[in-house]
Amino acid sequence: MKKSILYVLILFAGFAYAQNVFPVPTGNAVLGNGNNLFINGGVIRNNNAGGTITIDDTTTINGSLQVSDNIQASGGVTGDHGIFDEIYSGKIEIMDNMIDMIYPATSSWKEGIDFYKEKKPSLIKWGGIGATGNLVQLNRLYMTHGSNPQNSILGINILTNGNVGIGTLSPTTTLEINAGSSTFDPLGNSGLKLTQLTSGNSPTKGAMPIGVDSTGKVVRVDVGSSSGGWLLTGNPATNPSINFLGTTDSQPLVIKTNNTERLKINISGRFVFHNSDTTPVTNLNLYLGGGNDPVSLYPAGQNVLNTVVGLGSLKANTSGYKNTIFGANSLYKNTTGYENSVVGVNSMINNTTGNLNIVIGNNSMNTGTTSIQNVVVGNNALVAATTAGNYNVALGNGTLNKVTTGQYNIHLGYYTATTGITTGTRNIGIGYNAGKNLTTGSNNIMIGSENLTVTPNIVINAPISNSASNQLNIGNWIYGHNGKIAIGNFTNVAQVFSNIENANYQLIVKNGIKTEKVRVELASTNDWADYVFNDDYDLMNIDELEKFILKNKHLPNIPTASEVMKDGIDLGEMDAKLLEKIEELTLYSIGLYKENYDLKEETKNLQKENQEQQILLEELLKRVEQLESNK
Repeated sequence: MKKSILYVLILFAGFAYAQNVFPVPTGNAVLGNGNNLFINGGVIRNNNAGGTITIDDTTTINGSLQVSDNIQASGGVTGDHGIFDEIYSGKIEIMDNMIDMIYPATSSWKEGIDFYKEKKPSLIKWGGIGATGNLVQLNRLYMTHGSNPQNSILGINILTNGNVGIGTLSPTTTLEINAGSSTFDPLGNSGLKLTQLTSGNSPTKGAMPIGVDSTGKVVRVDVGSSSGGWLLTGNPATNPSINFLGTTDSQPLVIKTNNTERLKINISGRFVFHNSDTTPVTNLNLYLGGGNDPVSLYPAGQNVLNTVVGLGSLKANTSGYKNTIFGANSLYKNTTGYENSVVGVNSMINNTTGNLNIVIGNNSMNTGTTSIQNVVVGNNALVAATTAGNYNVALGNGTLNKVTTGQYNIHLGYYTATTGITTGTRNIGIGYNAGKNLTTGSNNIMIGSENLTVTPNIVINAPISNSASNQLNIGNWIYGHNGKIAIGNFTNVAQVFSNIENANYQLIVKNGIKTEKVRVELASTNDWADYVFNDDYDLMNIDELEKFILKNKHLPNIPTASEVMKDGIDLGEMDAKLLEKIEELTLYSIGLYKENYDLKEETKNLQKENQEQQILLEELLKRVEQLESNK
């Protein structure tokens, strides 16, 4: 092959130098038998001159060779082999820079040049250059190699549109290479080796890309040492003011998978996560951030500052604002509701216009549409509130799960009952299933009881009659009824409050009270005994009092022992009665004092009179004695 190429080059060499100079033959010229032909000028042969030029040894041509007919070489040109080892009915033309060798058409090969590994007769082909190649792949320039140069897929193909293919018959770009394999390309699709762009390190994803410089040269750039790249494994020596992921124009940052938009950060900083629908308000979408939805036509201040993390949440929102949602399908139907805070799946799913609710828990408040200002912490809590279930506080799984329109209820505790408050208001429940049977009652306090049905009641850790009303029960030792309190272990607590003798008492204590101090206040000044000192008070005289005592065996207006045993005493009333007796006794004492005083004064007077009489008597005696002595 190398010799054949050399032969072609020799034909272009120009003028020939020869030992012997021959005139241009007009017939057949035969050179052989060891004779060499050196041509310093030109050799022209055409059919008009007649004959052929036959070279059977070595010919060196330094000029130009023009053949208009056939050229036959049985020995060779500048060597042991000729351009052809057989005579072909074709021609070779060498004129300036064009080579055209035409073969007769065969079943699979058309115009071109063959290169052989060995001379005839073996004809082991090494490669070829042709204008059309394989008959089934016409209109192309090809270069092939191998045992079958007719198989142009093994070499280079140049199509009429200028596309060049190496290892492919149908290049679809300016240059398409289909061959080769490596560790990083086990399927053999690399097809390109750039020996001037080698690197000491094996390539990694995101590193060492290639590109072109200002002169068009292909160069390799190590992303790890470049300020223009961003590695998946981290980047050293970064400056947040100039190194960032994002855009510098007024366009959003978009991340796609399968050529479908999945994440967008718009120019106002709003995050939008998409699934299969690119509209910002749709089911199965996840949003992070605030600001107006781009599809919203509502004015500023509406449909703003909503923070949503959850598939399908806030799907139907129109002008609702300042809603915070963490959980799938929460506030799903919300339209104008605002300032709701929801954490949980399917919570407040049917709310449309309700606002200022705080809900933490799955499926909580999932029936209400317009409820406002409820606080719910727990799964499935306040699930039945519809339109007017407002201002309720439910803390615990399932709490207040039957409330429909009830308001101002507070419940703390786990709740599993299938019954409970529906329309009741202002109830307070603390404990497991507290007040589970209460439905429409209001103004109750329930601590640890399951059986309350009517209102108002205070129940602490003890059952109370389902038909009771206005009662308190704390561990079967403190009871309340219509504002009355009974303390003690009573056999029948109902009778304690139903007895007529207890009707006027608010506190009933069994087995006594021990205290350091008791203060009793009067409802009226008339309840105290100062009336004894009034001028019109009818104080019983001592004789009457004596008669009353002798008859009744107790002071007037003081209960008997049997009465006290039966009805007890009213401390305030008894103190007033006792004071009455003390004041009466005081009046009696004052009266006795006065009488005693008068007696003392009278005694003094009598004593004085007695003394005066004694003096007179003594004077009379003296006179009598004197008269007697004068006799």
